[in-house]
Order: sequence, then C-alpha cells, then structure tokens
Amino acid sequence: MYSIYLITGDDDARIRAEAKKRIEQLSKTSGDQFALEVHKESDDLLPQQVIDDVVISLLTPPFLTPQKLIWLQNISFLSDEGGDAALQKRIPLALAFAKLAETIGTHDSGDIMLIISGPGADPKKRLYKACKEKGNVTFLTQPNLRKKRWRQEVSQLIDAEVSEHGMQLSRESKEYLIDVVGVDTGRIKSEVEKLHCYAGSQVTFEQVREICVGNREANYFALSNAFGERNINSVFKTIAQLVDRTKESEYMIIGQIRFLAGFFNEMLQAKLLMTYLKIRSGANLTQRVKALGAQIKPELKGVSILSKPDWQVKNVAAQASRYSGPELVRAIGLLAKADKNLVSSTLSSRMILEMLAIQIVGSPRKDH
Repeated sequence: MYSIYLITGDDDARIRAEAKKRIEQLSKTSGDQFALEVHKESDDLLPQQVIDDVVISLLTPPFLTPQKLIWLQNISFLSDEGGDAALQKRIPLALAFAKLAETIGTHDSGDIMLIISGPGADPKKRLYKACKEKGNVTFLTQPNLRKKRWRQEVSQLIDAEVSEHGMQLSRESKEYLIDVVGVDTGRIKSEVEKLHCYAGSQVTFEQVREICVGNREANYFALSNAFGERNINSVFKTIAQLVDRTKESEYMIIGQIRFLAGFFNEMLQAKLLMTYLKIRSGANLTQRVKALGAQIKPELKGVSILSKPDWQVKNVAAQASRYSGPELVRAIGLLAKADKNLVSSTLSSRMILEMLAIQIVGSPRKDH
C-alpha cells in the first residue's frame, strides 16, 4: 500500500469521485486504526497557509490512533505551483509547494498517509515528481469534444459504471446516454444510479429515453437539428442561445462547427443509401440495407452511419431529405473552410458561424 497519493488531471468531477473512493477504500482496509485529517481551501486561509498546515501535519506523528490519513481535499490551486522563476522571486505559494514536495520526498513513515486531490498538477513540477517517486499518481483526463475519440472515451466510463452496478445496457441505450451526458463525466454516475434505481439491472432503451435528459451535448444536437430542419430563423435563435449560455464561446463554436461537419457527413451517407435503395424515406433504412446482404455494393458495407442506432439513422435520413446531394457535398466543403477560418480569419467566430448558416441553409428547397 502506498502512503502518498496524488489524484489530478483536468476532469474535476472524476478527480473528486476518485479521491472519495480512495478514502473509502482506505477506511475499510484500516478500520478505526487511523484518524482522518482534512485540509481544504477556505476564505480564512491563503493557499500557502493551507499547504503549510499539511506540511506540519506530515511532520507530526499520529496521536491517539496508530495511523493518520491527511487529505488535501479538492484544491483548485495546484496549477499555481510555479517553477524556478517563482522560487527565485520568493513567491510565498511557490515556496510552500516546494516545501511540501521536499517533505514528501523525504517521507518514509508508514503510519502517515497523504492524499492530494485537485485539478491542474503539472507533471514537470516538483510536487508531481515527488508524488510519483514516493507514491501513486492518478491522472484523469476529461474527454474532449474536439477530438475524434471522445465518444469512445465516454463509452468506456459508462461501461465501468454500469459494470459496477451489475447492469446491462444495449448499444442503442449507451449511444443515447452518451448523447445525454456529452463530456460532462460528473453526470455518468448519477445517470447510471438513476437508471438502476428506476429499472434495476435490465434497462430498456425506452426507459433510458424516459428518464435521462441531456444538457451540454443536447446543445450540439439543438444546432444540428436546426440545420437539419433547414430553418434559418431556428438556426440563428439557437446560435444566440448557445452564445448567451457559455463564457467560452470561441471554444464552443469550434466544437459546433466540427460537430456539424460530422452531422452533414452522416446526412450525405443517408442520402447515398436512399438513392442506392431507390427510396424516399429513411424509415427502417438500416434493416433495408441488412436485408440485401451480399447483394449490396462492397463500398457501401462500411458506411459509418449504419453503426448508429436505428432511431438516429431514421432522424438523420429525414433531415437529409431536405437537402440535395450536391448541397450536402457543398456544405461539407464550407464547414471545412470555416474550421480553417476560425484560426486565420479576423472575423469573430460567431460571425463565421452565422455566415456559414446563411450559405448552407439559405432558402429551403421546394423539391426534395
């Protein structure tokens, strides 16, 4: 068993949950053999004073119990540790961190354990290195909407939570749940617990849709649905609402444009499949393709939209019917160009998104 634990990264919700879980595990292992001592941020203490108190505690033997567990709980200032320059300037917080790292580096007492939890610890700085050398470091990274694998990462987190509750979720249910929580990993545990309480170990897709309601990721679908409806007024209203709701509009708009690029690719795939099958409706599109079996062209077998739940394929196909094939191809090109312009253009990100909406949505086609 380690005596030093650092739980950090950029996923604050998981950091808090992991720290709590670690405390509970140590409590069960040691029973009543140790005293828990919690140190956390306070309006009455400066950050360096909080750290100084932890150092003093590390150097003080346990009293009344054979062991003690010190928890520097969910602090927000790990990223303010500072480096050599800060130490040379004798900045109090940098000096406090350096003293803590030094104390951890010389720590060899098996009757005193330390857990530090909070986002932002730098692997290049003294504290992180000392914890890694003397104990165990857990680095938790939040899935990023700007990266292609974010859904797989969220899926793995859902799988772990579902398994812990002895539950089973269909692929369709899990895909829907991913859409609900987005990258808000803090919601995964509560949503799964809610499902378990409501439906037990065997949960149907209908039950998932009934009680799980989306938030952040739903914002992305709100805009893509407005584009899919080809309603310019709805698009502009949604953009205004999204910008008003977030303090990081630049980041949000980058995510929106990349999400739209994937959405229009899916619509183009649905359009190609419907053309191939000579059908006007996307209802039961997945089953129609599977029914063809070996008769379907090899190049269509790997179409990614067919891996989506049937209800999602049906929705995308219905939205694709509002655009012609050439319009979808043109939209994908415009989205790629807009993605580049977000980096190089002097226009605001909101202006780029609104101009993009005018170019893509324009006036609804009268013939589908």
